[in-house]
Amino acid sequence: MRNKKPQHIIKHMFDRGYASFTGKPYTRKVNGNVVIIATPPRRANILEQKEWERGYNAAYFNQLERVKKDEARRRSKEVHAR
Repeated sequence: MRNKKPQHIIKHMFDRGYASFTGKPYTRKVNGNVVIIATPPRRANILEQKEWERGYNAAYFNQLERVKKDEARRRSKEVHAR
């Protein structure tokens, strides 16, 4: 039986995926242009890639909920202001 991946590495990859969507994204310069990296690191194994993607998706859906809530609030203010 193989050893399980240490939990701090899994948490790190989740946080890194979350940070890729929010906050300061990971960037690289390619031919003088700044490119936002929105993929897991190449050296990561399958579990780490899945955790990175889970973090990225969690950040996306958290932002989506905030946007929906703000849009509903904005629309209700427009309707009730008339």
